[in-house]
Amino acid sequence: MKSLKGFTAREGNRILGVAGQPFWQDESYDRLVRDRTEFDRIAGYIEMNPVRAGIVSTPEQFPWSSAACGAGCPTCGPIVNRPQSAG
Repeated sequence: MKSLKGFTAREGNRILGVAGQPFWQDESYDRLVRDRTEFDRIAGYIEMNPVRAGIVSTPEQFPWSSAACGAGCPTCGPIVNRPQSAG
């Protein structure tokens, strides 16, 4: 993660035209996902972030979301039981 976050921080700051600014917020922890139920819950939470932020109305509308792939996606496969969108 260190090299990925370092690269994306440098690129993000380059695109934004800033230097020496924190790009990533401090991490609290990582954790082991113990079973499919927990994975589905976490993935659903992540997929709903753009909806909660008001960027899109449904998770599927966010172009970088696994929710846009659907159950038949050859790359993603069947990922989660999607939560109901608010609104």
